[in-house]
Amino acid sequence: MPTVLRKLYPKECYVEIHPGDAERMRIEPEELITIRTRRGTVRARAFFAATVQPGQLFLPMHYEGINVLTRGEFDPYSRQPSYKHCAARVEKT
Repeated sequence: MPTVLRKLYPKECYVEIHPGDAERMRIEPEELITIRTRRGTVRARAFFAATVQPGQLFLPMHYEGINVLTRGEFDPYSRQPSYKHCAARVEKT
């Protein structure tokens, strides 16, 4: 990655969450929260984003450790791994 992009890239993992969901869970902006699935756990900074649908989260898949959350199964038609969706629970850290 070019040096300029490394400087712009967030150093720690973040999660985008709908502002209404964050308010309901009493999560503050940039608060460190835990994302937990049956397969693993990740801690990330919360960023509010109205572009994320209520009840959903967005985590960039480029951080080390994110794929511990997802299933290792493959789509039967495309043979693509199911790395882009799974059920998760959000917990205040």
